[in-house]
Amino acid sequence: MGEWERGEDAGRRGLMRREPVAVAILYVARVVTVLMIIGGLGLVVWMHLWSQEVIAAYPAKPDNDVTRGFFIGMAGGLGIAGLSVVALMGLTHGRRWGGLVDVFQWAVIWLPFAFGLRQFSSDAFAISTAVSLTGALVGGLAFVATRRGRIAEAGSA
Repeated sequence: MGEWERGEDAGRRGLMRREPVAVAILYVARVVTVLMIIGGLGLVVWMHLWSQEVIAAYPAKPDNDVTRGFFIGMAGGLGIAGLSVVALMGLTHGRRWGGLVDVFQWAVIWLPFAFGLRQFSSDAFAISTAVSLTGALVGGLAFVATRRGRIAEAGSA
């Protein structure tokens, strides 16, 4: 039902069962982080395919002004996927900094997310703010749910 943690809280030694709410928060944070990895890599693929369409539509070879935005989008997708992998590694191993990296990545993605949504919705800033605040809240809760140190593996008693 829960994860086990080795610790010395309140003078108790040995293994202690983690609170079910903390375990649920950590699982939700991991799922959200995996979705961010998929989203970042999806952005890279989408930008690459879209850039190939634009390049094929030009009668002459396009210059850097045409292709620059696509490369910035691909770099952003790779950056978010990279931050998500680092956050997932921390969350999977029970490190507190995994939640902090999660909060940081949501803060980083907020403004580009709003600009990207602008072409699809007039409420782009409200949507991106709500989604980013929710993601940052999950990351912050994961930081709080993970106690100091590291969660021990269930079979490493």
